[in-house]
Amino acid sequence: ASSFTTSVLVGVFGKEGVIYATVAMSILVIVFAEVLPKTIAITAPERLSLIIARPVAWTVTLFGPLTHAIERLVRLMLRPFGIRIGENMPILSASEELRGQVKLLHKEGGVAKVERDMLGGLLDLE
Repeated sequence: ASSFTTSVLVGVFGKEGVIYATVAMSILVIVFAEVLPKTIAITAPERLSLIIARPVAWTVTLFGPLTHAIERLVRLMLRPFGIRIGENMPILSASEELRGQVKLLHKEGGVAKVERDMLGGLLDLE
């Protein structure tokens, strides 16, 4: 989409079309890939979950083998550096994934610093 937009806008505006395409695509990505989906998910989580559950399951089934192949490649690439990740162990642990989500929510203003620190403390517990 970015290449097409750049091509069209360069044809219309000349060299300045690259700048216009960058701005236009940035706005589209921020609105339609970041803000809009999160807003919908926050306002109607149950309804949205029911709507997207089946397509997500199909996507996982379709791309699961590719994901496993990529994880295997990453494990092989890390091995020369002495980093070994177990075969059945995910590359990111569940607590690391949760910590990342809490950090993202804090950055977006959804979680206060005190709550972030409290949740981080819980994740530090064995």
